[in-house]
Amino acid sequence: MYSNKSVKTVCTKFKKARKKYGQTIAVELTATIDSLTAAETLIDVYRNRRKHLHRLTSDRKGQFAVDIDGRKSKYRLIFYVLNDEEKILYEIGDDINSFYKKVKIVQIEEVSDDHYGS
Repeated sequence: MYSNKSVKTVCTKFKKARKKYGQTIAVELTATIDSLTAAETLIDVYRNRRKHLHRLTSDRKGQFAVDIDGRKSKYRLIFYVLNDEEKILYEIGDDINSFYKKVKIVQIEEVSDDHYGS
């Protein structure tokens, strides 16, 4: 799921992504979306350490992100975890693996190039 039409377009239309972010990020964004789509649960994404799935804090509390082009890249894909199409703020507790094994639906909020500013 996507938060709005423009986010969906840039995430699903390679030419739009390439125009906005360049070839390298467009390729990696497509691969990231494909891995999220193919994942049975978020634990599958979490196991790909290069993508660095992580919780966000401060004004983005309740959101999660994956690095689009590895940890040194400034681009990330930001999303909410959903439960039957409703945004939910999970209390993760100490066992992040159990949490990620439960998550099956996400809503992509944005592709962000403000990795270190948020």
